[in-house]
Amino acid sequence: MDSNEQDKLILLQKAAEKTAEHLGIISEEVNNLGKQITESLKPFFEQQKKLQESLNETLKPFIEQQKKFREIFETIAQKTKQWRDSIKIFYEAGWWLSPSFMIATDAMGGLNKIQMCADKYKSGDRRAITLLFFSIYQKENCEYLVSVVQEWKQNPYFKRWNMILDEALDSHIHKKYSVAIPALLLVAEGIATDYCKGNDIFDKTIKSKGNIKIRKALEKTSKEKRELLLTDFFVQMLFSIIDNKIFEKTDKLDSSITRGYEHFLNRHAIMHGLSSKYGSLKNSLQCFLILDVLSLLS
Repeated sequence: MDSNEQDKLILLQKAAEKTAEHLGIISEEVNNLGKQITESLKPFFEQQKKLQESLNETLKPFIEQQKKFREIFETIAQKTKQWRDSIKIFYEAGWWLSPSFMIATDAMGGLNKIQMCADKYKSGDRRAITLLFFSIYQKENCEYLVSVVQEWKQNPYFKRWNMILDEALDSHIHKKYSVAIPALLLVAEGIATDYCKGNDIFDKTIKSKGNIKIRKALEKTSKEKRELLLTDFFVQMLFSIIDNKIFEKTDKLDSSITRGYEHFLNRHAIMHGLSSKYGSLKNSLQCFLILDVLSLLS
């Protein structure tokens, strides 16, 4: 290796040493700068931490409240399911909820009373639900039923039927159920007919179809009034009873359900002389309950 090449190597070595020295200085400066930035941002981070802690403390009641709301909603959802299940049992037993029934049971414990009767029915006491209705409407010589019928008379759709209603009520009170029932069934159809005609939902195809007139009347009213008993859940179950039992033709009735239409509330069997044994307290009271639901028409 000649002297020129040695000189070049020496120069390169010195340049490398200086570069390393400079890089070391730069690295130290970068580290120092990082420390300075961290120190300068420290108050900001501390402030952020305090703000977050303060925010958490501020939101704590709200978060707790939301938690309680969730628990309440879950309870309501559970209660709603239990309630719906109980109501379904009432309909399975051949009964339905009406405005006056809801008012009366509210004073007796409301949903708890309904659930208790439904539970008894499920447990084998097939008279529990029927006896609840009897206890409400039949006590003290039908005192509550009388007041309910008097209230209906204020409804324009009931007014022209008031005399027949009074006669049917008197027959019911005196246990002449076979007299009350046909009259009440005709009044129910008459009111539904008047409503359908007055609201332009009547046509010749439903002239002799009482169940369809009642259905049309309640369906229209349910769209106009915010009533619990007019919500889809209730009206569909009521329509099921009206269509498949009360207004169903006798040749289509399921005897396993009705136990023979001669004792069952069935318009076709009663009005066409197919049954002479329909005159029971239960059937008569159920006729009043149809009218009770129709009292929601306005």
